[in-house]
Amino acid sequence: MSTVETNQKVNMPIDLQYKDGQFYIVILKTARRYYFDPFFLDSLKALYNISLKKETEEENNKLVKSLDYSTSNHAIETWTIEKFTDEYSTSVPQNKLLFVFHISRCGSTLISQILSDSKKFFVISEPPIINKILDPKSGLSKQIFSKLLIASMNCINSSAPEKSKDTVIKFRSWNTIYLKEITELFPTAPWIFVHRKGSEVLASTLQKPPGWLRSQKTYAEFYSKILTLETPYIIECGREEFVTRLLGYFCKLAYSNQSEKSYFLDYRNLIDNLFDTLKYAIDYEPNDKEKEKMNETIGIYSKDPNKKIKFTNDSELKNSSLSILQLNLTEQFTESERYKLLNRADYEN
Repeated sequence: MSTVETNQKVNMPIDLQYKDGQFYIVILKTARRYYFDPFFLDSLKALYNISLKKETEEENNKLVKSLDYSTSNHAIETWTIEKFTDEYSTSVPQNKLLFVFHISRCGSTLISQILSDSKKFFVISEPPIINKILDPKSGLSKQIFSKLLIASMNCINSSAPEKSKDTVIKFRSWNTIYLKEITELFPTAPWIFVHRKGSEVLASTLQKPPGWLRSQKTYAEFYSKILTLETPYIIECGREEFVTRLLGYFCKLAYSNQSEKSYFLDYRNLIDNLFDTLKYAIDYEPNDKEKEKMNETIGIYSKDPNKKIKFTNDSELKNSSLSILQLNLTEQFTESERYKLLNRADYEN
């Protein structure tokens, strides 16, 4: 779902292609609009029939799935990297940026849905172009990687509705691996890291595996480097150990890269602390009309695009579904790092 602010066409980067020995950026010519679906890809599918490619074993084992669209679509353009970076690497952003990183299955989508209730925020949840650039198998050089990240963020920002003041980018959980690189490229952007008890996240990911779990074996060499383990060990270790180690690594990165621009939100107190965080981070307080809409959103399951399913807290159910061994793994590898976030003051000047 989306609301068109004007019929003026703007450029929205959606994909990174490699063909004939060169990289290209795929641009969607779209109206300047707000997006309200749980994920940006939901809006792309509804508006332009842009979706993920049909599920196959190969696609399911990718960290970043391929997009399915027709280049003959009049709304699609293919730009060279040079044209794209020349146009947007040094452009002056319209809005201030706010980043949302997270541990996975922790309420980050709810945050993006709450913020989209205010026209102050232009919310893009998990933009496919960012995933493509961050893909460890993209083959991008370090220099092009940085240029493309800057240009893509600026390009997304330039498509924001004129009434908006802040552009919110909600990342995929595994994007946290590049938190240091992203925050160094955008040093003035405040960022939030949302976390949740490791056992609850483990139960959720085992029930419905995210891309970084499905790609455990196909990206084993990459995971071995960041977790400082041998590649064969990554391939052979159980899913529970792999998940809890990686969740702990996400928390470790958030803690080690904290600054005056960083804010940590625990799932248990998410709503209570969210608005205090926004006041400190970007000097935002919702008005009465926004509060009313946001309170309605809080009561709805955040990943339901139809906004019909009521939210139910399933923390107790998730914890009770795990074995003693699984609980011990979360304590050993995840909670040992997450405790540092809990012990750090959430709001510092």
